[in-house]
Amino acid sequence: MPDSLHKGNDVTFEEFVKYLIHHNYSDDGPLDRHWQHYHRLCHPCHIQYDFIGKYETLIEDATLILASIHADNDVQFPDRKSTAQALSKQYYGKLPKDLFENLFKMYRIDYEFFGFPSPNFKDYI
Repeated sequence: MPDSLHKGNDVTFEEFVKYLIHHNYSDDGPLDRHWQHYHRLCHPCHIQYDFIGKYETLIEDATLILASIHADNDVQFPDRKSTAQALSKQYYGKLPKDLFENLFKMYRIDYEFFGFPSPNFKDYI
């Protein structure tokens, strides 16, 4: 029996994306919360959030939140370098175009809800 059935450590990124897409369009039940659509997890139409932060602006968002609760003099959010863009290119760039586009279709509503630009396959190759 492949190790991936127990641990998932020998699954390629392409195999994982295929699993997500297949599972999303099947009757196998909801996706694991780690891969679930954000709009289904946090219900933005039903909950009045005071603030929605983004990973891309994490430092600025944290600074704003800390200032809004008057903790900016007492607490500092750790500064860190992001490798997300390089990793995204490394992984998404290896996907066939149709798989990349199907993955985006699957999460399209989240992109629209939270103001992210639509990904372009050419940016990853």
